Amino acid sequence: MTGVQTCALPISKAIFYFRSSLEVKGEKVMILPEVLYKLGFSYSQQSNTLEALKALESLLQEFPRAVESQKASFLVANINYGLGNAYLAADFYRRITDFFPEGTIAPFAQYRLAVIHFKNQRYSEASLEFNQFIISYPRHELIDKVRFSLAFSHYLAKESKVALAAFSDFIKNTPANHLTLEAQYLLSLEAENSGNLNQALEYLKNIEEVYPQNPYKFEIKMSLADFQIDNSLLILSEFSKEEYHSEAANVFRENSQVIVDSLRPFSEMLKVTIDQLRKKHLKKLQMLVIDFSFDDKLLSEPE
Repeated sequence: MTGVQTCALPISKAIFYFRSSLEVKGEKVMILPEVLYKLGFSYSQQSNTLEALKALESLLQEFPRAVESQKASFLVANINYGLGNAYLAADFYRRITDFFPEGTIAPFAQYRLAVIHFKNQRYSEASLEFNQFIISYPRHELIDKVRFSLAFSHYLAKESKVALAAFSDFIKNTPANHLTLEAQYLLSLEAENSGNLNQALEYLKNIEEVYPQNPYKFEIKMSLADFQIDNSLLILSEFSKEEYHSEAANVFRENSQVIVDSLRPFSEMLKVTIDQLRKKHLKKLQMLVIDFSFDDKLLSEPE
């Protein structure tokens, strides 16, 4: 395939060159899809989205099955996504997965389809798209991130049983990495939300053992301390309700309420701090899911 190496030209000159190849006076010329794509790409690099869309949509209309149509659809989708037209972008991502399911761009388009729903808090729809990715591209480089995102979508949708099973399966079948660490962390939150504090405690202890260099040491230690204080408060509260034969025990029983009263304010302060840390943590994980930096290379011109 012949092509112009635009990297050696300023974008404005590249656009002029490509346009001139389309505008031959008095002659009927064959408009090559490669030229239309390069023209659209060059306009997009200059942030001229209107002209970029004109060139790319002309390509898609005239050459819907051309090789360049995959990248053209992806670029049109990305431009619309950047303009806030998420569901119009989804139509073009879907075009890629429907027309070119075996192409190299299709898995990335499928991922972005899922993320559009995820970002708009449509977690059930996101789960379906992530699951479709796993079915269609089980050996793709993104598979670990997709399987984690699927479990995380179930967690955010408050589908407790499904989320627990998905995270457990992910940890079991994935070598230890930063995503399995996050999965363990979310398992502890899900167990706590379900009222299974002992199981939550075990997950946190496991994180400390398996991931000694984890970046959430402070948060985890605070959570462990919170669990221990809650257990102590529970035991002390129960202790104060009974009479004992031992004089020392009865003296302690009489003072246990004082201990409980002194611990509660600290416990409440601890819970507020932990809650703030968790909200930041969950926000960070959501940003991890919607990060698209890995597919920037797909936007380059065809060779």
